[in-house]
Amino acid sequence: MKHECGASIEPGMTMCRCGELLIWEGDMLETDRRAFGTETRAQQSEPATPCELCERPVPADAAACSFCGMSVSPRAAAGAANAANRILATVTLPDGATVKLGPGPLTLGRLSEDNRVGSALDRDEVSRRHARLYLRDGAVWITDLDSTNGTWLSGREITDEVRLEAGDHLVGLGRRVTVTVHVPRELGMS
Repeated sequence: MKHECGASIEPGMTMCRCGELLIWEGDMLETDRRAFGTETRAQQSEPATPCELCERPVPADAAACSFCGMSVSPRAAAGAANAANRILATVTLPDGATVKLGPGPLTLGRLSEDNRVGSALDRDEVSRRHARLYLRDGAVWITDLDSTNGTWLSGREITDEVRLEAGDHLVGLGRRVTVTVHVPRELGMS
C-alpha cells in the first residue's frame, strides 16, 4: 500500500516516513486528510464531516470523533460543511507539516494534545508543554508555559501572553527549534 506522500506503508506501521501519524481501522488507513483502503468512508455511508478539533473525518452518524473524542453536536455537524470557509491561523512545524489552530487551545511541546505536534517537537530543548496558542476575542494569542528554554518571538523572549498581529511569525521554542505561525489578516486586525 502507498501513502499519499508516495512512501510504501504496511499495516501496523504507526508513522509514515513523511512524519504523518498512521491510524488503522481494520484494513483501512485513516489520515488527517482522507481515508485510504479498498473502500472509502464516503462509499460506505453518508459523507463524513471534519472534526472541529483535529479535522479528521467523522462519519455523519457518529456522536464523537474516534481520534480525539470531541463530541459532534447537530449544530457542529451542520456547520462542518462550511468549515473550509472559516478563517484559521496555521502553525508550520519543523518537519513542514501544517496544523490549523481550531477553537480550542493548541499546546506546542513534546506532550501536545495533537500527536502531529508532539512528534514534530520531540526534541530535548523543547519542554513537554512549552507554549500555548489560542483564539480570544477574535485574535490569536501565544503564551509561554514556564518552559525551561523559553519561548521567543521576533528575537525577544516572551514572559506574558502576546497578541499576534496578521502575518507570519517565527516562534522559537528554545533557541534551536522554530515553528511558523501564520495569522490571516482577518484575525490580526486591531
